[in-house]
Amino acid sequence: MVAGVALAACAPEDSWDVEDPPRVAFTYETPPHMDVPMDEATWPTTPLPLVETATDAGDPGLVMTAAMCGYYQMRMADADVGFHYEYDPVADTYNEANNVHRKSVSVFSLTWLYAFTRREEFRFNVERGLSHLVGYAVQQPDGSLRLSDLGATSLLSMAMAQHAQVTGTTAWDETIDQLGAHLLTMIDADGSFNEGSPLSYAQAHLALWRLYDHTKDETYLDTLETVGKFFSDHRDDETWIDSFHIYGLWAHEPLTELYGVRPDDWLPEFVFHVADPVVDGQFTPLDDVDESWIGGFVESETTPTWRTILKLEGTIDAYRMADWAGDEEHKARYRKSSIIAAQFLQRLQFRAGETQSHPQPALGLGGVPFSFDDPIIRIEVPGHMVNAILKTVEYLDLEDYPGRAG
Repeated sequence: MVAGVALAACAPEDSWDVEDPPRVAFTYETPPHMDVPMDEATWPTTPLPLVETATDAGDPGLVMTAAMCGYYQMRMADADVGFHYEYDPVADTYNEANNVHRKSVSVFSLTWLYAFTRREEFRFNVERGLSHLVGYAVQQPDGSLRLSDLGATSLLSMAMAQHAQVTGTTAWDETIDQLGAHLLTMIDADGSFNEGSPLSYAQAHLALWRLYDHTKDETYLDTLETVGKFFSDHRDDETWIDSFHIYGLWAHEPLTELYGVRPDDWLPEFVFHVADPVVDGQFTPLDDVDESWIGGFVESETTPTWRTILKLEGTIDAYRMADWAGDEEHKARYRKSSIIAAQFLQRLQFRAGETQSHPQPALGLGGVPFSFDDPIIRIEVPGHMVNAILKTVEYLDLEDYPGRAG
């Protein structure tokens, strides 16, 4: 496995720490690469997937880890279905499902990769992915747009809004406004929702922030604040939050961003309340387990799984909240939790030298399987990993890359 981050010695017995990984640079030259047509007018009809002109050379680094997730997703791009849904690299078989929620996650993650790497293959695939997904949207009698349900509408609106902000394009603005208008109809005046599930409620938090951040329409910010307060007040009601790690995955980022513009004390208190029990379930260097488990999180299964990705994203967002709130104890705790979680995920990912026994060794490179024992790769899993890893890099300032500010 490509080298991850280094664990420091544990002393005294009741404490532990980690070292930051070696600082590396991801550059325009770092492989792999895909061939993108120069003429953007041809992009809508260019065959998918793009031709890969250079493959994984085993370069280390967390941005490299995220980029490999992106190249896997782009190899799964398909004009008819958007992305192939599940791939078993050992059996070389596909399981197709038209799950617009999980495919939207992949488009969202590729936007993150474009922002970090400034590589046109990522922007190309975002444009194709958005064009495919918006084809499922249905115009409502009031002129707004709905994609399937609350969760799908939230995911597509946040992907479009982030893409527009990163690239500066205005091509999607009318669609973004229509999706946002419909999202608001699903939220009641007290901050509760009139349809959906706890997962989609959490996703809507992030959509509200992304819509505000792109449009600067205060309606979205006011609604996010009302929603956040409602969920804080109902934190122990499983009708609204049935899993802390799922809520934190989607809600910690927008609640932290809200704190950045409206710094009320309830926001960090709520985020820490959600994050702490999740971090309590992580295997650390003090646990008597196989070394490969360290950084993963306790699961109902025998070994830690891909769900460590979801828990990492909520934790690294909680780190940023602690940083902004000046809570040094929580900041230190979430920092080291995030680093060893990233290490675990680097071990889980398929990289160069590990796929030779597969029928198509190059196809699964960069994919993230369900676990060390289950090789199946579902399309949104590497997508979620992109977001979690790149946040870890950015918030902890661990590496250099073309899109790095400053």
